[in-house]
Amino acid sequence: MNRPLVVSTLLVLLATAAGCGSDADESSDSTLTVLGAASLQSTFEEVLGPRFEDSHPGVTIKFSFAGSSDLSAQIDQGAEADVFASADAANMDKIDDQVDNRVDFASNTLQIAVPPDNPASVSAFADLTSPDVNVVVCAPEVPCGAAAVKIEEATGEQIDPVSEEASVTDVLNKVVTGEADAGLVYVTDVQAAGSDVGGAVRGVRRSRQRLPDRDACRQRQRGPGEGLRRPGHQRRGPAGAARRRVRPTIAMAGHSYSGVPRWVYAPAAVGALFIVLPLVAMGTRVRWTEFFSLVSSDASVAALLLSLRTSAASTVLCVVLGVPMALVLARTSFPGQDLLRSLSLLPLVLPPVVGGIALLYTFGRRGLLGDTMEVLGIQIAFSTMAVVLAQTFVALPFLVLSLEGSLRTAGQRYEEVAATLGATPTTVVRRVTVPLVLPGLVAGTVLSFARALGEFGATLTFAGSLQGVTRTLPLEIYLKRESDADAAVALSLVLVVVAVVVVALTRGTRRTA
Repeated sequence: MNRPLVVSTLLVLLATAAGCGSDADESSDSTLTVLGAASLQSTFEEVLGPRFEDSHPGVTIKFSFAGSSDLSAQIDQGAEADVFASADAANMDKIDDQVDNRVDFASNTLQIAVPPDNPASVSAFADLTSPDVNVVVCAPEVPCGAAAVKIEEATGEQIDPVSEEASVTDVLNKVVTGEADAGLVYVTDVQAAGSDVGGAVRGVRRSRQRLPDRDACRQRQRGPGEGLRRPGHQRRGPAGAARRRVRPTIAMAGHSYSGVPRWVYAPAAVGALFIVLPLVAMGTRVRWTEFFSLVSSDASVAALLLSLRTSAASTVLCVVLGVPMALVLARTSFPGQDLLRSLSLLPLVLPPVVGGIALLYTFGRRGLLGDTMEVLGIQIAFSTMAVVLAQTFVALPFLVLSLEGSLRTAGQRYEEVAATLGATPTTVVRRVTVPLVLPGLVAGTVLSFARALGEFGATLTFAGSLQGVTRTLPLEIYLKRESDADAAVALSLVLVVVAVVVVALTRGTRRTA
C-alpha cells in the first residue's frame, strides 16, 4: 500500500470531519473523536494525528481503536464519534442509518509472512497447502479471513490451517513468535513487523483485494454528548427454654433475628440487579423462534462439546495439582511461603492474554521447553492439550484459594487426634482432612470448572482457534459476532445456562455433604 498517499487522503477526510464537527467559532478549542479499526492504530496515532493537529491549532484528536465489529456495536449503543474508520464495509453497513457520509479511502493486499529463518522454506502460495507447514490465517468471519477465502477460490488451492485467529494481529504474532511457519497477513503488517519476519512471499500479489476502510462524519450539535446521528417466623418460647438451647439466632417479636440491618438490603438488591439485569437484557435479544437453529450448527455444537471436554480435563488437573498445593500452603511453614502463595494466585489478577503469552514462551515451539518437547515429538501449541493447559493455568488458583481457606478455618485438632491414635499422614489426609473440608473442595472445583469453561484470552493467545481442535465456545461466540450477531447472543445464553446448571447441581451436592 502506498502509505504517503493513504496518509494524505486521510488528512483530507479528517479535515472534512473537523469542518462538519462543530458549528462553534473555529478559533475555539475542540475535540475530534475518531473510532478506528485496530489495524489503523499505528498510522493514525504516529503519523495522521500529529500532522492534523499541527495543521489545525486548537483541535485535539481523541482516538479509540478496537475491532471494527466492536466499534460499530459501540456506536449503535450510543458511543460518541465524529469519524468511524472501519476495516470493511459490512460493519459500516450495520450503522448505515446513523451515517451521513461514506468514503472509501484505502485498500490493502494480503501477503504471506514467514519467520526470519523461514523454517518451512515457503516460497509460494501453493506451499501453504503442505501438511508439513503450520499455517495460521484469520477466521472467515473477519475481513482478513474472508479475503483469504477469496484467494483460495481464485487459486484453487485449499489451506488446512492449524489455527484461525480472530484478527490479523494475532496471525502476525504467531508468525513472529515462531509458532507458525507462515501466515496470511496484510502488506502493511509485514512492513510494520520489519526484521521480526523474514519478508513477504510474493506469491499472493495476484490476490489484491480492495478492502474499503470507510469514514463517517456528522455535524456536531451544540449540546454535549452528541456524535453520529441516532435513529429515531417463629413464636417466642419460654425464657428457660431459651437458656437451655443455644441458637444462632434470637427469637424477637415473632421474627427471627438475622443480624443484618435493614439498610443493607438496598445495596444488596442493587448488586443483584447489576448481575442479573444484563443477563435478562441478553435474553430479550434472542430470537426464540430461531433459537434451536442458531445454536445447533456443526461449529456451535463442536465448540460446546470441546469446551465441556477440555474444562472437565482441566478441572481434574486442578484437583490433582491444587489439593497438594493448598495442603502445603495451609499446613506447613517454610521460608518464602508468602512469596510462593502470591505467585500461585497470580493468574487471578493477570490479564488472561498475559497468561497466554507466558504459556507460549514456555510450551511453544520456540519456548523454554519447546525444543525438548519437539525432540520427543510433542507439539502442544495449536492442539487440544494447549486449551487444557491454558484453562488449567487460569483456573487452578480458584481451587487453591478456596481449599486453603477451608483448611485454615477447620484447624488441625481432629488431624492431631487421629495422628495420636496411630494414623499415618496419608491416612489422616484421606480419612480426616478431605472429609472435613469437602464443602470447600467442592466449591473450589466448581469455581475452577466455571472459570475454565469461560476462558478466552489465554486460549486464543496460546492455543489459537481451529474448529473441533482449539475453538472453544467463548472463541466461537467471539467469531460469530463478526458474521451472525443473533447466533452469538444465542450461544452466549447457552454458555450462561450451562454455568448456572453446574453451579446449581454443585450447591445441591454441598448441602448433601
